[in-house]
Amino acid sequence: MQKIEFDLIDFPFEDDENMTAFYNGKEFTGIIFERHRGNYFEYEYKNGLENGKTYGVNESTQKIIEDGNYIKGRKEGKYYRFLSDKQIDIEEHFLDDLLLEQKLFDSQKRLIKYYSRKENLDREFYNDGTLFFERISPAEDNTENGNLFYFLEGELLCKRFEYIDKKGKYRFEFNKSNFLNHTNKLKAIFHWYPVSWFIEDLLENNKPLAFEFLIKLLNQEDSYFVGESAFYLRRTWK
Repeated sequence: MQKIEFDLIDFPFEDDENMTAFYNGKEFTGIIFERHRGNYFEYEYKNGLENGKTYGVNESTQKIIEDGNYIKGRKEGKYYRFLSDKQIDIEEHFLDDLLLEQKLFDSQKRLIKYYSRKENLDREFYNDGTLFFERISPAEDNTENGNLFYFLEGELLCKRFEYIDKKGKYRFEFNKSNFLNHTNKLKAIFHWYPVSWFIEDLLENNKPLAFEFLIKLLNQEDSYFVGESAFYLRRTWK
């Protein structure tokens, strides 16, 4: 099987979903290889489409950074990737290029994200392994919507229902005691959405409690939330 460097391959149809590869004017069959930022990659092709093994390795550490399989330009079966800049391992499973399952692990091999098309489920986890976020989709063909759940200290923080009411708004359930008792644990990197939803709900329905919560938020350590609470306090109580 001929082995050709990536730079010698032509991909004339930039919008082609499967990126047909040509070499000397003919659809390429063989192995394409390339080196990029200290990594070495090989891609098997047949009749211009990726077909067979795709493989990547760091040349210094010999750590595998990509390992998967294609059939006629579409991912099939198990697929592994390593994001070196974030030190994240990704394990995926495909059927005819459709993502069926995905797991992300941090540098300590702790599960930080999980997706299952069969279960209509997305989950994300805190650094200690406890559940942070969960989305349950109503159907396999509607994975962008669904009931959203956020958790803090092992308890529900808030829930957003998948449907929009007659006023064009989502319906929420908030665990007010969790927000108020663990305000110092709220971090914008995790809780930006639920905190924003909670503040807007309180300002509309319970301004005294909104004031209490914003004062608590103003005195915690997350700089983003400190700024947000100051903004809402100035805007609402001039």
